Amino acid sequence: MKQRIMISIDVEAQPARASANHIDTLIYGRLGQDEEYGIGRMFDIAEKNNVRLTCFLDYAEQHIYGEKLLDVGRYIVSRGQDLQVHLHPEFLSASLFEKQTSRRENDLFAVSREQAELLLDYAVQTHSQISTKQPVAFRGGGYRYSGPVLSILAKHGFRFNSCYNPARINQPFNIGPLRQFQWTENIIELPISCIANFKRTKRLYEYNFNGDLLLRGTIDDCLQSHNLFLQTFFKTYGDDAVAVLVMHSWSLLKFNKESGHYDDVRQDAAEKFAALLGMLTKNYTIVSADELASANNIQIDRIEEWKRNTFTVSNDAPASCAICGESTKNFKENNGIRRVCSVCGSLERQRTFARLLQSDIFPHDLSGKRILLISPSLSERRIFEKIKNAQITTLALRKEEKVDIVADICFMPQVAGKSFDVIFASHVLVHVHDLQAALGELS
Repeated sequence: MKQRIMISIDVEAQPARASANHIDTLIYGRLGQDEEYGIGRMFDIAEKNNVRLTCFLDYAEQHIYGEKLLDVGRYIVSRGQDLQVHLHPEFLSASLFEKQTSRRENDLFAVSREQAELLLDYAVQTHSQISTKQPVAFRGGGYRYSGPVLSILAKHGFRFNSCYNPARINQPFNIGPLRQFQWTENIIELPISCIANFKRTKRLYEYNFNGDLLLRGTIDDCLQSHNLFLQTFFKTYGDDAVAVLVMHSWSLLKFNKESGHYDDVRQDAAEKFAALLGMLTKNYTIVSADELASANNIQIDRIEEWKRNTFTVSNDAPASCAICGESTKNFKENNGIRRVCSVCGSLERQRTFARLLQSDIFPHDLSGKRILLISPSLSERRIFEKIKNAQITTLALRKEEKVDIVADICFMPQVAGKSFDVIFASHVLVHVHDLQAALGELS
C-alpha cells in the first residue's frame, strides 16, 4: 500500500479577506481573468489526476451569504468532490442562539455541551440540505474544538475530527506533532501534519500548501520541498500514517498586504498545484475523508478523553518538546541523561513552564502584558514570543547575550519603577552576588 495523503481545502469567504463579491473572489477565484483560480480550478486539476479533494465548507457563512453559500456546497457535490463540515461560529447570526435560549459562544475551545450541540445540529442540518451523504469529518474554525464538540460529533456519527494543529499556539491541548489517533469518544483525529525543525526553522512547521518554505522558488523547488516534508513525515510516523495537507479556497490567489485582501491571481501557485498533484499521484495515494471512513486499515494511536476542560494523555503517548515539538527520542545527554532538546536546547524547567502556559490551570492571561525576561535562554525567548501582543524586553549582565538592556539586577537604575507587568527569571537568582539587593530591585 502506498503512503496516504489527504488534501483538505477550507472553503470559506470571510468578509475581511475581500473588498466585495466575496464568494466569487475567495471561493471561485473569479477576478475578471479568462480563467478561474478557485475551487473549480482545483477540481479540474484533481479530476485530471483522478483524485478527490476533501472540502470543508464553512456552513456558518450561510448566515452571511444565504443560498449562495449553499450553492457552493451543491457545486462541490456536483463535481464529485468530498464535502465535509467546517464551522466558524462567529459568522452565525445572534438569532440562532436566541431561538434556543443558549448563551452565544464563538470559541469552540470554550463551548459547553449544550452550545456544542446547538452549533453542530445546525451544521449537520445545513449539510443535509445539500447532500444526501452523511458528513464524516469536521474542522472547527481556527482549528478549534473541545471535549463537548468531540462528544456531539460522535452523537452525529462523524468518524473524524481534523483540528489538532500543534504548530498553532492557540491549542489548549498540545503534546507536539502526532499522526492519526483516537479519542475515547471513538472519534479519530486526523491532525494537521507537522514536522519539527523542518529546513532548520527550529519550530514546528505545518503542512500548508501556502507555507513559504513549500511554495517558494521554482516548480522543481516546490516539489522537492514537498518530497522532503513527506519523506520526513513518513519516516517519523510510519508508512501507515495519513499526511494531512491544508489548503484554502483562496490558495491560488495573491494576498495584498496594503489592502489586506486577496485581490490578484498567483499564477505560479496554480502551476505548482498542478505539478504537485502529478507528483503526489505517482508516489503516494491521495485519499478523501469519506474514502478513509470506508477503509478498514486505519492504524490509530490512543489518547485519553478531554477531562475537566484539560486534555490528559496516556503514559504511552508519543513524547515531544512542548516548545518546538522535537521528539524526545532525539534529545541530547546532559549529566548522563537525555534531557536537552536537540532543536531548541530546552531543559525540563523550560518545557514544564511551556506546558503550564498551555494548560487551563495557569492563573494569568499574559497576552498584551509588558514582560521582562532576565537572562533568557533561546527556548525561553521562544515561549514568550508566542504570547499574543506581549511586549517583551530582555535583560542580562553581558551584552554578548544580545539583549535589550545590559544591567546587573542587583542595581538597575536604568530600569524605571512599574515598567513591567511580569518578570520572568529562571535559574537566575542562585547566581546573583546579593540576593536581597536583587529582590529589592525586582520588587
